[in-house]
Amino acid sequence: MAKNASMEQELLAGIDHEPQRQQQTDKPSVQTVLEEIQGESSRVRNQKRRAAQAHPKPPKRVKVEAATGDRASQALEVVGEGWWPVEAAALALNQQLFSEQWEARHGAGAGLRAILTQHGSTAGMSNFRSPLENRAANQAWLADTCARLLCVITLDRFGDFSANQAIAPVKETCAQALGVISKHLESTRANLVMEHLIELLSQPSWQLRHSAVLCLKYLSLIHI
Repeated sequence: MAKNASMEQELLAGIDHEPQRQQQTDKPSVQTVLEEIQGESSRVRNQKRRAAQAHPKPPKRVKVEAATGDRASQALEVVGEGWWPVEAAALALNQQLFSEQWEARHGAGAGLRAILTQHGSTAGMSNFRSPLENRAANQAWLADTCARLLCVITLDRFGDFSANQAIAPVKETCAQALGVISKHLESTRANLVMEHLIELLSQPSWQLRHSAVLCLKYLSLIHI
């Protein structure tokens, strides 16, 4: 009887441990799993790389955030390779023209003056347009910037007085930038700017008349 009882215990022990041994043999090692994952990721990366090389993407637009005073302006859509290279800076300066701080408005006017002095004839152009389309885009960009400058010149009231003279740094720099733009505008658009300035000369506010005189001074210097 004792011999039969010991045999039953050995059989039961073997049955209890058999599933564990089976599970241990069936379970893959951690190293094996890691190797499989890494190998699959490497294959996927190689496939994507070959597909990207076979089908290169065209130049696409990116977004740049421009700060206007203490508030972040809306995202400016600027162009990549093949477009006007300084468009990002010019668009940011256009936004900065309406800052609440006069130093920011003054700096934006000076920056636009410098950019348009060198790049006014190619403003807004692209290698992906025809010459006729580029001409239209150039005039549209200049007209938009011209309208912004006229708004600042008309609405700005920051000024100082020295030796019986009125000093308006924001109006001065914007008037200079307007003069540079007028050199690249078509005759019809340039005439509209002149008509607007002449209308300002007849306004009762001396600030408006002063703004018009500043603009006419720089327009005369550019075109004479």
